[in-house]
Amino acid sequence: MSDSEATALSERARAALTATDSCRVPDDPDAYEGLRGPELDTYVTRFEVLLAEASAAGAPAVEQAERLRARLGLLAGVRWVLGGADEDRLRAVDLLDAARRCDALSPEERDTARKSLILVLVHRVKALPQASQTRFDVSTFGEYLRVGTPARYGGAGYVEDMQLLLQLAAETGADRRLPPHLQNLARILPVLAAGPAADPAAMTEAAELMLGQVDAYPAPLRRMISATLPFLRNPAVVPPSSASPPSSASPPSSASSPPDGPGPVDDPEYLREMLALLEATSPGVVDSDEVGDLLHRLSQDDAPLSSRMNAVMLNAAQALRTGDRRQLRTAMAQLKESAGELEEAGRADWLPIATSVLLTVAGMTGGSLQDMEAASQVLNALPPLPEGSAPDPMRTLADAMRLQMRVVAANESRDLALVDDLIAQMEGLRTGLDPATAWEAPAILTYHLGYAHLVRAGITRDREDMQKAVSHMETAWESLGMAGGTLESMRDVSSAPLRALSTMLGSDPEELRAGIRQTRAALERPDATVDFQVKTRTALAIGLDSLYLRTGDPAALDEAVAEA
Repeated sequence: MSDSEATALSERARAALTATDSCRVPDDPDAYEGLRGPELDTYVTRFEVLLAEASAAGAPAVEQAERLRARLGLLAGVRWVLGGADEDRLRAVDLLDAARRCDALSPEERDTARKSLILVLVHRVKALPQASQTRFDVSTFGEYLRVGTPARYGGAGYVEDMQLLLQLAAETGADRRLPPHLQNLARILPVLAAGPAADPAAMTEAAELMLGQVDAYPAPLRRMISATLPFLRNPAVVPPSSASPPSSASPPSSASSPPDGPGPVDDPEYLREMLALLEATSPGVVDSDEVGDLLHRLSQDDAPLSSRMNAVMLNAAQALRTGDRRQLRTAMAQLKESAGELEEAGRADWLPIATSVLLTVAGMTGGSLQDMEAASQVLNALPPLPEGSAPDPMRTLADAMRLQMRVVAANESRDLALVDDLIAQMEGLRTGLDPATAWEAPAILTYHLGYAHLVRAGITRDREDMQKAVSHMETAWESLGMAGGTLESMRDVSSAPLRALSTMLGSDPEELRAGIRQTRAALERPDATVDFQVKTRTALAIGLDSLYLRTGDPAALDEAVAEA
């Protein structure tokens, strides 16, 4: 480039920069009176041409190119806020993020770029989809799932944009003025952005942080978070999906472009599988009109194996809640028909475990003792694990269920030696688990251990056994505080009777009152089992009766009689 050409470029660039010097990303688009429409488009095109020329000029025009690049980012941000084109948003975030850190720009220019970037990101967050319903269908669920999925895995890019916005807040000290749930997002979002490549322990911590602050979110999002995030703690309990997201260790970009082709969140089959799994574990997540259609679509002969296994789980869960044994028979038939495919897929372990669960459900929904005995036989026939191998959560839960059934039998026979042996087995099983990858298995095992000590206390009449029972059960329920769904409901139902036991050992009656309130709150949730209302009111009666015995409060006795 000749000196005259360089001078001409410099003058044209200076003129364009001067003409747009007062342009800013609007805070309120409705009140905005600056560049817009064809005039804005003309300036965007002009800066694109100037930037191309300055970039081609090389070293003599480096500083000028950076100013043009920053201004083009600002204009793209203005056009995105006014028009909403994703191409403008991605370009604005990319250019402004680079400009705020560019040493070639003055502090004032970097500050303008930073403020413009913040406004672009704030408008982006304001555009988050809003939902008024508290239950989900495939379409609504997909919309929310895209919000929480990184762009490189098919999401809408909100994860990366929120991450960058909170980073900017931290750089300016504004994060200290944010409410706690937004401060915690700064720790959660990097884990979500990593996707399947995230460290399991970090994923567990992120899930617990989100679940711990779930009340700070809008109602529809609360429900989805409560139902979904427990599975982030360990995906091994999820049937293998043909639409699993790809693994990648590459770092996320704050302006990630959409992936090539649809991601899992755009796959209706994947969304149906996830919805079925969530409804099976968290009753009431799915719109009632959608459940039948889900089962129908997932149960087709040509549906993937993972779809049909999710249908098995949902049919079993529905049977447990409604007492409709036809759904149980359907689940049994589906499982039997899929036995060969499970073995070919390397998931033969699912067959005996799922069969035992279905038989247990049969015994709980009007079946006979033979159903429970058959379930016990299936579990007892599970092959031993290879020496040195760690059990996955499904196998651990199966072993926990097997030991629990034997404790119940030992209670009926009053066999103290057997109870002690089973307690030792439970302790050994619990010790071998990795809390970061074991889902809720440690808590469930700890609860079963508490029940075993309660059985022992019934045989020995030993206060120490009673104390151990209460201690184990309290520890289990505390760690299940983030479980969500059915496990959360079962925890709350048990709260009043557990606090009643604790009161017998001398605890403060106020703790029992809190337990009664917790159990009463379970009545507001969808029923987890066909006899959920009866069990919950029985638990309330036990707690209220214990409160009367401890305090002499006649109102507690009246309430206990009403609940009984």
